[in-house]
Amino acid sequence: MLLLFVLYIPFFRRLPRSTALWILFSGALFVGGALGFEMIGGVVVTWARDNDALRLSVETVEELLEMLGLAGFVYALLEYLARHVAPVTVRVGDGQPANGL
Repeated sequence: MLLLFVLYIPFFRRLPRSTALWILFSGALFVGGALGFEMIGGVVVTWARDNDALRLSVETVEELLEMLGLAGFVYALLEYLARHVAPVTVRVGDGQPANGL
């Protein structure tokens, strides 16, 4: 990962500062959840029962950090597009009730 990060330094230098910081921050959140809490979870799993509150909490925080990292990355991409490429409009569905409800 360190080699890949070093290879991407020129790419990050060409990005606007706010976009680069968002990408780095969201990547740190994702990797922190995926690796950091995975290691903590491995220790907890060795002595915790299946539905132990501590085990479930560690797993929840791990997944939360990963999803926040992904959401931050999507935000960075959308912000970059909106500022430097074209306006971005996100629309979910057509506004009509599903199945005629």
